Amino acid sequence: MIRFLKLCAAVLGLGLGLVPPALAQIQTLPASAIALTVGNYLTIDGVTIAVSSADCSQGSVDTGCGNLYMVPNSGPSASVIIEAATGGIGSALEPILSESCGIYCTSQLYDLSVVLTATTVAGAAPLTGAYAAITGSMPSGSTTARVGGTETLAGVTGCSSGLAVSLASAAAASAGCSYAPSTSVAASKDFGISFGYVGVAGTYQLGSVTETFTAPEPASLVCLLSGIFAIGAVRRRRRQRI
Repeated sequence: MIRFLKLCAAVLGLGLGLVPPALAQIQTLPASAIALTVGNYLTIDGVTIAVSSADCSQGSVDTGCGNLYMVPNSGPSASVIIEAATGGIGSALEPILSESCGIYCTSQLYDLSVVLTATTVAGAAPLTGAYAAITGSMPSGSTTARVGGTETLAGVTGCSSGLAVSLASAAAASAGCSYAPSTSVAASKDFGISFGYVGVAGTYQLGSVTETFTAPEPASLVCLLSGIFAIGAVRRRRRQRI
């Protein structure tokens, strides 16, 4: 009876998500992930997102981006997540960077510079906005250190001056903007961890970087087209009356 009750408790715990951390399933990269390598691309919701350039460095040393991958993100918009893994597909996820400091963090910089070019496929709605987000963490009280960076958009009219995304102590930060409809947009991302001169003791982490390119929703397009047709009908009636 005791064994039966323990089994029931275990099953109930699994159903409620009350699984001890040691038994929890490790999150891994999906098979749809691709290496963050120039020329690699994903087509999502009528938009092809290609890696135009990718550079990773520690200080002044180029470390390459061999352990970074681009993963399709679920949602109505074309979105990808840049994440790191311990190895290839199927490997456990890890932060893009995790840096621990003692009493002082000396002047260091880990830099992730990536250009993702989004191009709409034939017949797809034009792009009208972009959204950049990062996840990570940093110790509270740190003023000169920063986890984050900027993104600059090219090939669009409006909001091309840069989107600043920086963490305070929270686990996520984001920024976005809208622009005139465009069939091609290049998002130049420059994210990383910078300690400036000093930072407080603790661990600084850049977990993941997400890029989303937005287009009018189907419902919005229907409303827009309906409005255009309605205006045209009204004009035709007025002309006929004249």
